[in-house]
Amino acid sequence: MKGNLMSGIEEGWLDKSYGDACLLLCIHTATQAVETAQQLMRLFANDGQQVNGLKRISDSAHPIRKAMLERPMASPTRIAC
Repeated sequence: MKGNLMSGIEEGWLDKSYGDACLLLCIHTATQAVETAQQLMRLFANDGQQVNGLKRISDSAHPIRKAMLERPMASPTRIAC
């Protein structure tokens, strides 16, 4: 976080009004959130290809992957319940 703040200062954010600075920070945060979500979706797609290679157990693994995508903090035992 400190690095992001320092880069913002270097880009001249402190020269702008408070409202402009808040808007720039919100846009930056939203952009990071979108990029993170896109990376996770690519990771999920790549994992799906690996699961397809599991052959006979892939039918069991795909629902677990789907559940983990919907609830990333869930444990396998929580999903099974």
